[in-house]
Amino acid sequence: MIRTIKLYPEAGLRQKAIKIEKLDRETMVEIGDLRETLTASRGVGLAATQIGVNKRFLAIRQNRSVDPVVYVNPQIMRTKGEKVYPKWINKEGKEEDFLEGCLSFPGLWGKVRRFLEIEVGWQEIRAGKLVEKQRAMKGFEAVVWAHEYDHLDGILLIDHIREEGGRVFKEDGGKLVEWSLS
Repeated sequence: MIRTIKLYPEAGLRQKAIKIEKLDRETMVEIGDLRETLTASRGVGLAATQIGVNKRFLAIRQNRSVDPVVYVNPQIMRTKGEKVYPKWINKEGKEEDFLEGCLSFPGLWGKVRRFLEIEVGWQEIRAGKLVEKQRAMKGFEAVVWAHEYDHLDGILLIDHIREEGGRVFKEDGGKLVEWSLS
């Protein structure tokens, strides 16, 4: 079932999600709902707390043509390097600042410092059981993982921007204009 994505300032976005100890029918339905909601939203990632489920799982779409991958009880185990403002290469081949967005803040974008290399651990569902997994992530994938992981701890995009004194942009008539969080 497609659920409504919670929008800031809904209180549930600030809750710290609870670890999943065992898979039950309710949790399996919620995981399916998260996958469906993420696919329908056309977003890249979504955390359970964003659909009103206070459990530790998130979903990421590796590729728009593939179903979202669900990560249960995710954790960032190690980081490499320093936090930086990520960059990306635009259509003209020029390097630009990467602006992070969030489905709970539609039309809002901001510069956020992130680690570009992380090692993560999670549990994956195999034959109705939770199986431990671990791997390294880099670049965009690491940024998306960290963003969704933050949601599970009640940390939001705007928290990083405020803490870092970063810049925020709002969509206005098809353009991004600098905007104040105050």
